[in-house]
Amino acid sequence: YSLCLCNEKRSDYNSYYQYALGYTSGSLKDYRTAREAYRRAIQNNRRKVNAYVGFATVLLRLGEKNNALWAYREAAKIDHENPLVTELRNKMQNQPNQ
Repeated sequence: YSLCLCNEKRSDYNSYYQYALGYTSGSLKDYRTAREAYRRAIQNNRRKVNAYVGFATVLLRLGEKNNALWAYREAAKIDHENPLVTELRNKMQNQPNQ
C-alpha cells in the first residue's frame, strides 16, 4: 500500500489514498494517523468495508473498544460474510473488556 501512496492523488477526499495511508500508518504502528486516515476514507466512501475493518482494528489498538464495536457493526451491515469482518469479530472477542 505504501507504493500506492506514491501513485495516488494525495487528498483528504480520495478514499483510496486515505485507506492506503491508514493501512500503511497502522503497519508502522502510527495508530493516531491511521485512525484519522481511516475516518476520512469512510467519510468519502461509506461502503468501503475494508476501511471500517482497518478503522476498528486501529481503534482496538488505541483502547477505544466501544468505537471499534461501532465500526465493526457498520462493516457487518455492509458485508457480514466478508472474511475481514469475521477476522475482526474474532479479534474483538479476544480483547479484554475495559
